[in-house]
Parts: sequence; structure tokens; C-alpha cells
Amino acid sequence: MPRKSTPRRKAAKTSANKQPKILFQVEGKMSTFGGPHDLGMNPTEDLALFDKRDLGDPKFSYLFLPTSPPGTSGLGRRLNPDQYYLACRWNYAETSKDFLRNSLARVENPQNGRAADGRPVDWGPDAATGRVADLSPGLAGVLGLSTDNLVRITITAEPILVKSKPERRKGRVRSNADLETADQSVHPKPKLFRRRRRQGHE
Repeated sequence: MPRKSTPRRKAAKTSANKQPKILFQVEGKMSTFGGPHDLGMNPTEDLALFDKRDLGDPKFSYLFLPTSPPGTSGLGRRLNPDQYYLACRWNYAETSKDFLRNSLARVENPQNGRAADGRPVDWGPDAATGRVADLSPGLAGVLGLSTDNLVRITITAEPILVKSKPERRKGRVRSNADLETADQSVHPKPKLFRRRRRQGHE
């Protein structure tokens, strides 16, 4: 007598096709911030998600320059502009500070399909600017973005384990990073993702 398909097998297939839950997403104009040449930041200005204790933490120290630029003491101007970081107006009730510190956001340029992962480090920009995100100069550059271009930021509930030699699958959306058990002795820049254009679509 032929065996019938079991509900368990069907449920497993459904689960495999389930998309990760989006915890944060925003799209709009962007700008750049951070590093020694960001004169718009006060020399003593710090960051919402990190403090000076993180300078000695190998998980996060890669975000910063080895020493503070002359005449500054805040972490904002000490950010390494070549690293991939960002700021948005986060809702801490939905994505806590601790969650954001240990997450990566997918940052996309909707105009050319480029995407890369960046780490949340600060809250901003002010709503009065009409912008929804500030990116590091390095992240904006690799995505081909200039001030007031459109950007899309997404954080999902899908955990990703960051390893010394991370596996990168083209087109796969990777965002929320589980870094507690990861080897953070090496911090390679995230691979640039390009969205394959559909025929006839510009």
C-alpha cells in the first residue's frame, strides 16, 4: 500500500520558503558622516550605540581609528571612514541598542542594485534634514551613493554568523549578525552585492 505524504514533510517545505521577518526598513535620502574630516560633528561628540569602552573590544575596535584625531575627544570623529557603518532614527522599543550593536543592516542603492552590510553605530540624522540615514564615506562610496541619493536600509530577524572568512552568497539578503560566537580577529570589508537586472528592466 503506497505511503501518504506526512504533514511534517509538508510543513518543513513551507518553513524553508518562509522569508525572514523585517524588523526595520526605511528608504529615502542619505548623507555621510563620521571620521576626522566630518567637521559637522562636534569634536567631543560621541555615538548613541558605542562608548569608549568599545575601543578595547576586538569585536568593535575595527570601527575606529587607532588614536583620536588632533583636537578631538569624541568617538564620532574617531570613526574609521573606510569601514562600513551607518546611523538611522531607530526605534529602540523595537530594535534595542544592544540588538543594533550586534547586528548588520543591509544597505542598498535602489538605482544601481548594489548592496553591502553595514553596522549601526549612531542615531540620526535629524528629521529636519529630510534624510533617513547617514552612511560612512566608505559605505556610500562602494554603493555609488552621494548626498541626497536614495538608499534603502533593512534589518531582519534572520541571524548570520560572521566568521573570519565569511561565506557570501550572491543576492542573499543577510542582515542581523550574531557575533557572540564569531571570530572577530579579522574584519574583512563586506562583499559588494549586485542585483541581477531583469531583461527589459532599467
